[in-house]
Amino acid sequence: MDNTLLLIRHNGISIYEEASGKVYYTKENHVSVVVLAKHGDRLLLIRQYRAAVDDYVIQLPGGGVSEEEDLESAARREMLEETGCTCGKLHYLGKLYPASWRCNEIAQSISIHHELQSV
Repeated sequence: MDNTLLLIRHNGISIYEEASGKVYYTKENHVSVVVLAKHGDRLLLIRQYRAAVDDYVIQLPGGGVSEEEDLESAARREMLEETGCTCGKLHYLGKLYPASWRCNEIAQSISIHHELQSV
């Protein structure tokens, strides 16, 4: 991180600017989950408003993982909150960096096959 300037640190988020002018941020609590819920050949997607783009986006269900929460509990909670569905057996797929050029957030990927129930 040579020649990198810390612009601001607030509520667990730090924003930096590189000498080239590129801006990125890091988060203290940087773990989230995304759930790939599949039923046959169909995926369950959600539509949510996102202020950062001032628009509705189509995305996989998911969200942040609190420090006292394990990945499976977080995935189940996010599925219920965002879709109204509970799920059966979960399969851990691995981690990904959804925007590594912009942020240190890690999205832990979980999959569900054929075991969704509306609540």
